[in-house]
Amino acid sequence: ICANPVLRNKVVLHILDAIHAQYHGGPSGDPQWVWNYNSILFSTDPVALDYLGAQIIDKKRKAEEMLALAEVGKAPRHIATAARMGLGTNDPGKIDHLKINLTEAT
Repeated sequence: ICANPVLRNKVVLHILDAIHAQYHGGPSGDPQWVWNYNSILFSTDPVALDYLGAQIIDKKRKAEEMLALAEVGKAPRHIATAARMGLGTNDPGKIDHLKINLTEAT
């Protein structure tokens, strides 16, 4: 849908609500697998945003001693597909990101 010029030329900011994030058992919600990530991510690149989201989920899975999504056959394939279509990047070397911790800023 992001490849459609009607949308692609008008959407300038993508927002990912990661205040409460689920690291297993999706796509429907299951409170057993939800944790408070307490973050909102913003990007002009939807592919980079999805890539970072997948990395966050895999980091949590590792902390819970679970296999990464790719290791259980559930890698989010749409990210690589969208990158190949030129809709953004999934190359971590090309993704600049900044984390601001508001609890430390106050």
